[in-house]
Amino acid sequence: MIIYVPNLIRKLDKMLDLWTKMSKAVGFDGLTYIYQSAAAAYDDSWDKSGFDYGIEMNPQYINLLCKSNEPQRIPFSVIKTVRFVKRMFHIKRSIAPFMYKHKNVRRLDYDVCWGNIISHKPVTDKMIPCAFTDWDNTPRHRMNGYLYDGVSVEKFQYYFRKLLLKAQKEYPTDMVFVFAWNEWAEGGYLEPDERNGYALLQSVKDALMEYK
Repeated sequence: MIIYVPNLIRKLDKMLDLWTKMSKAVGFDGLTYIYQSAAAAYDDSWDKSGFDYGIEMNPQYINLLCKSNEPQRIPFSVIKTVRFVKRMFHIKRSIAPFMYKHKNVRRLDYDVCWGNIISHKPVTDKMIPCAFTDWDNTPRHRMNGYLYDGVSVEKFQYYFRKLLLKAQKEYPTDMVFVFAWNEWAEGGYLEPDERNGYALLQSVKDALMEYK
């Protein structure tokens, strides 16, 4: 049984131990834990030993790695400090409007991002590769958001096939994560729509059937 933990929580090690104990009490052999935060993968301030896998949550994961394609202009260390201060003073309001001052929505290149994903080498033997169909978080962040130009079903199909071959050769797991099923607020989804129908899902099926 797999437990997918989307965000880090306090006293995480105790929670994982408790969940494992509870799962065994009802007859399971145990639990497999996976974290997905792109920033968490590069953050060495927390203990990842309780997790079996980490997801290369793209496109954020590769953007944090490849500075030339980096939409996150604020250093990660500054973001961590701000989060600490917000927790200390119980500040709930977002400070994004003060950290970002963009006159235009940032537009990145879909092919460049995917090229970085395909050329990237896994940093540990616990990472799961990740494909992304699209990304556009302007519905959430408006002018502070960013999106990708050059997106198409055909390109996703092409790159997804390359990622499957890469996973077979370079990763110790047979899993590939896809962002996402229905993340409409960030423009990433496999769910059928009026524009593409079932084409994205068909792309995934065809590639899996081809490479077994």
